Amino acid sequence: MTVPLMILALLSVIGGWVGVPFALGGQNEIESFLRPVFHPTLPGQPPFYPEFVSGGGVEIWLALGSVLVAAAGFYFAWLLYVRKPGEATRLANLTPYTRTAYRLLDHKYWVDEIYQRGIVLPLLGVSRVLLNGLVDTGIVQGFGWILAEATTSLSWLVRRVQSGNIRSYAGWLALGAACVVVIVLFGHHPLLH
Repeated sequence: MTVPLMILALLSVIGGWVGVPFALGGQNEIESFLRPVFHPTLPGQPPFYPEFVSGGGVEIWLALGSVLVAAAGFYFAWLLYVRKPGEATRLANLTPYTRTAYRLLDHKYWVDEIYQRGIVLPLLGVSRVLLNGLVDTGIVQGFGWILAEATTSLSWLVRRVQSGNIRSYAGWLALGAACVVVIVLFGHHPLLH
């Protein structure tokens, strides 16, 4: 996993430098490249490119704020888990509220458990009962079983017809000829005309 993550990190750095906003002195090539996608025009109309007009103050403050939040997170993680290991557990057990908050964050809001019980397990149940039980076993394998039984029955009949006995062949020929004569003489069905 290390090599793919390093490649993704490198690509994100490159993408960040290519997409530097105007407020930070860049040209934001990604936005220019994607303008026709987000602002399509009809044939014969001039392209409509609304520009984000800003003094840049909002973008700079948002970028600075996100960097400060990330730096504070790194600092507190280093402080609580590297410099003073066990300090996070001690702080978590100070009050019932901090214990609840620590458990909530430690279990990542129980999103994985909710997803497992709410989506994965019902989907597995439906797949096993409906798709495996009914569709695969009942329809697919059942249809295959019906075809196999029909082939076995037809082969039994054909074996009886192909007995090697000349009198049997003559009998089948006479029966077939009689069927043709009956159809020709008495068959007044519209499909036969």
